[in-house]
Amino acid sequence: MSDTPSDRFQNSDALPALNPYPLPSALRAEIFIIALTALTGLLGGMVITLVYLGLGTLEQAFLLGGLIALGALLTLLVLLRARALEQNAIAKWTNQITAERREQARLFKHQRAQIESLETELALYTQTDAANIIPDIRGWEALGMPEAELAPQMQILATLFRGQARILIQKKFNGGHRNRGIYQIRASDEADRIVKIARSSDIRAERQAQKWIDRFSQNNGTRYVRDLHGAEDDALGGMVYQLAALRRNANIVSLEMFYRATQRPATCAQIIQQLYSETLPHSEFRHAQTIALWREFALPERVLERVENALGEIPNLAHITRAEATARIVFGGHTQLVRNPLYWARVEMAPYRDRQAAVMCGVIHGDLHSGNVLAEFPLQALWLIDFAKTRADAPTLLDFARLEADLKFFLLTDEAADYARVMQWEEQWLAPRSTTTLAPSDEAFRELDAEMQKASVCIAALRRVAVNHRADAQSEGNGHFADDSVLPYYFALWHTTMRTLYYAQCTAKQKIYAFFSAALLAERIMQLLNDRV
Repeated sequence: MSDTPSDRFQNSDALPALNPYPLPSALRAEIFIIALTALTGLLGGMVITLVYLGLGTLEQAFLLGGLIALGALLTLLVLLRARALEQNAIAKWTNQITAERREQARLFKHQRAQIESLETELALYTQTDAANIIPDIRGWEALGMPEAELAPQMQILATLFRGQARILIQKKFNGGHRNRGIYQIRASDEADRIVKIARSSDIRAERQAQKWIDRFSQNNGTRYVRDLHGAEDDALGGMVYQLAALRRNANIVSLEMFYRATQRPATCAQIIQQLYSETLPHSEFRHAQTIALWREFALPERVLERVENALGEIPNLAHITRAEATARIVFGGHTQLVRNPLYWARVEMAPYRDRQAAVMCGVIHGDLHSGNVLAEFPLQALWLIDFAKTRADAPTLLDFARLEADLKFFLLTDEAADYARVMQWEEQWLAPRSTTTLAPSDEAFRELDAEMQKASVCIAALRRVAVNHRADAQSEGNGHFADDSVLPYYFALWHTTMRTLYYAQCTAKQKIYAFFSAALLAERIMQLLNDRV
């Protein structure tokens, strides 16, 4: 039923009811006194008449009776006059109320015409100009971002939500990149959305990858809503996601946020297991394929140059170049010589570029780190976001390796990453030579401190899923290596570990750890390559 202002003026029932004014209290008191006096005179005359009838003459009685009749007549006249005065007062007040009501009706009619005019203008405005409303953005103060970074992002949000009266920034999920971020936004229609702000080239790439996203995340409810991007690659752009089955007032956190806040490794491991059980591509979109490992996992020259340039900005690694077969890592007063992964990639791997192995291929996320996994707590649902690097027919091990590198070189804090202890820990992770020992049991981590134990439990859970996933390819492919070889996983891990060296969100200490891991992976891969079956 309509409840607009004009609807409430459609009939006279909406006007105030007529309430007759009561007689003034002074007039009522006057009439009461006159009536009481007349009644007293009448009663007194009757008493006197009775007395005279018993004691006086007949003439005297008649005279007294006449006086009494005259008194009664006068009393009646007084009462009639009082009644006339009352009727005149009522008529006067009724006329006054009628005039007031007519004036009130005239004003209501005028107001109704004004309201109908405003409603007509509003409807016209809604049809033509509502889409141009600039929303009132709230919650940005809590972000604590520098003005130079905040202003362009707020402009993108205002454009993406043009037409909304207001939007509330409920949460920022990650902020490791300048002028980039993932936000939880509530618009004035009270629908929660996830907004990604990034370079326009990323937004365009993700828009083009939409045909693969639905296939990759069949059980994942991340849906594209709209996007905004500029003509220049470096111009800022944005994309809006809708999360299916998202409950009102849901507590959404990224895997990164939860990992850093929790002291329960088992819950983190549960998220990883649920992530892969719900979001790994369905079997009809995966297939085993025999590939040349190095041709698939080698980094392009431009990426190697970027890594080499990044080393120049890292303390204790700035002296390393592509020209030397070994690299010297200086840390904590100690020096360690390791295989140089830059030289190894350019020179030593050339003879092995055609070595093959069976791997599972399909649609991959392409950048599956802890900031791109969102979860609702208590653990109800998981969503993936940021699909700019999603592609088809790629080795699915890359997603596992990307998340393992994130756990080791980003989520493990500087405080926990004591060089000697971490490098010994890394040697243990890269010791397995077959998939049967790739994921140790949780009992192997009992002696570690809480931070490293949490990372270990999560990496082990991740590797257990990877081992099962790799087993799907064993019966369908052929290659130079045994079915239980860990070579494909180590190649994928080297590929993602090397890229960590130029990630801005990683600290210098984390990058030194990543370089050591890349060097150790190169050593292990060479050993396994020479164990040809």
